[in-house]
Amino acid sequence: MGGGSAGGEAYELFVSLLRRAWADLPGEHRVPSLGDPRTRSAEGLAEILGPAGFGPPTWSTARIDFGGPVELVWEAMARVYDMGPLPAAAVAELREAFLAGAAELAPAGGPVPCAMTMKFATARLRG
Repeated sequence: MGGGSAGGEAYELFVSLLRRAWADLPGEHRVPSLGDPRTRSAEGLAEILGPAGFGPPTWSTARIDFGGPVELVWEAMARVYDMGPLPAAAVAELREAFLAGAAELAPAGGPVPCAMTMKFATARLRG
């Protein structure tokens, strides 16, 4: 499960720009929220899995680093999120805003920092 930004990097910039672009879409073209929100916490997942005979889940978190040259970071982020509902002009605006903002995050010609976290849950059947 996605765990969000690893903190203060281009990932947060991308998500904030994408949310604004989605907000400008008519309701029928917006990407709906996916999945049951209870899956985003150990307690919620236990609530779902417990009645099916599973024990409490254990959690681990991994950091996924997408950092690098600004163009490659854009390409990585554009593959992680579905921008299909956005008109081509909106994607172009999003790209330009991201490239400009992300370049400011890079130390003097260095790589753009960009990372997210992923949560992994494991639950075992009781019995």
